[in-house]
Amino acid sequence: MSEPNQPPTGNDAPPVIPYSAHEPGEEAEQMAQPAPPPQPPPAPRQISSRVLARSWREPTVRFWWLSAALLLAIGLWYAWDQVAQYQTEKQLIENGTRVSALITDADGDSVPGHKAPPGTPCTMVFQLDGKQVEVNGSLVPRDDRDFVIIRSTVILHVDPSDPAKWTNRSEPEPILRRMIGGEIVVLPILAATLVLALFARRRVLRFWRAEPAALFAVEHVRTGPIAPLSHAVNCAPLSGRDRRTTTIYLPGSYRKPQPGELLWLIHPAGSTSGAIAAAVYEDPASSLAGRA
Repeated sequence: MSEPNQPPTGNDAPPVIPYSAHEPGEEAEQMAQPAPPPQPPPAPRQISSRVLARSWREPTVRFWWLSAALLLAIGLWYAWDQVAQYQTEKQLIENGTRVSALITDADGDSVPGHKAPPGTPCTMVFQLDGKQVEVNGSLVPRDDRDFVIIRSTVILHVDPSDPAKWTNRSEPEPILRRMIGGEIVVLPILAATLVLALFARRRVLRFWRAEPAALFAVEHVRTGPIAPLSHAVNCAPLSGRDRRTTTIYLPGSYRKPQPGELLWLIHPAGSTSGAIAAAVYEDPASSLAGRA
């Protein structure tokens, strides 16, 4: 036992705590910060087959090529529908029953001798197999002066099994003329969306090849409206003057990052618009690309 007022010695001495240059709160924050993932290779980076395939799945690229695919489907459906109508009209003209129909009404007007503009919906009656049949529809005008005259007659080609199918044409409308109306609208828009998809993909590949990588911290993860099958990851930069957050999209099949996790993003200097996550373009064995 030590004498009173004497400094403790030996086993009675308290432990020595080394001095820390950091404030307690700062040190705890640094200890809690996760280690960054491996840094991507410096620019210029190689454009591998994985990078080429992944670039098509970036939401900004995928939106345009999916739009182009939808327009192509609409164009094909329209072409198929016009071919079907052409075949139906041809069959009516070649094999339908030829009848003389009386125009009794034109757009609600039944005054005999009244002239209605070409293409006005009208009501017609005719005899078919000893029965009076009434049909409605618009006559195909031969020219701009081919008025619809009430109480006049017109020759129709009718399907005897279904009188609602008829035509007043003497020969089918050429198939190219049928298609040009719709295709002239669809094709330019289709071409424009394909060009936009290619430009958006080219931009992504340029980012990957030439732009620098920077560390970002994940703030929160949600499901994005423009890419519902992807993780919309909101990230904040760890350095630089611009501290605005940005949103990147990770495939839904990839591991969902957690808040506070660090990610390497690639984007042009001075702008985080269109930033891409480096890990999804690298080896699938990387920390982020690990499958759930």
